[in-house]
Amino acid sequence: MKRYKDCALKCLEKQSTSELLDLVEKICNNKSYKTEKSRTWVSNDTLVVYMEKESLPLSKLILVIPQNEEKLIISNIIPSMESGMSSLDYSQYNKILDTFKNDVFCEIKNAHSNEIEETQEDYTIEEIIPKSYNKLIIWLSQYPLSGHPFDEHRWFDFLIALRRNEESLSVSDFSKFIKEEYNWSDDDLLRFELKYEEQIDLLEYYDEHREY
Repeated sequence: MKRYKDCALKCLEKQSTSELLDLVEKICNNKSYKTEKSRTWVSNDTLVVYMEKESLPLSKLILVIPQNEEKLIISNIIPSMESGMSSLDYSQYNKILDTFKNDVFCEIKNAHSNEIEETQEDYTIEEIIPKSYNKLIIWLSQYPLSGHPFDEHRWFDFLIALRRNEESLSVSDFSKFIKEEYNWSDDDLLRFELKYEEQIDLLEYYDEHREY
């Protein structure tokens, strides 16, 4: 499966997040990128970088400092109105992210030894829920849409495994995996998306409120 990549630049020891943001802004300005700095409602700095390079659409990269974390993340990339595009697909988004990372983050890493964290475009469900993955496949490999009690029990086994293993699977990843690998109809997907959300919430509520 494919996804929009995440990328972050970590602070050095004794380096504040505001110092790191100022350094990134300085490198961007040196490379003639237009930048805008602002503050969010939680008082964390935000840096907007306008980038157009290598035939990529003119886009705004939103860099923010997550609350209580010692790093700077690329939280979103938005095509500008001038680009004529309303959204970016995985390939476009990730190419813009990689271009900025190589041009700015890598320069800082090479000069100051800051670490870069990033996810890859291609990923598997097994990477996300390694301990519960087998229960998911057991349920899907039988007759998951039949409504038979045995299949319901296999579904419950998967949900309980997620809770017991303290693993989390987003609805979008759940749906994307089933659509790509099992080609379910949109109606069946929607039905199980709602079912998944409702029953995961129920298990979470039970765990939080049961009496020991």
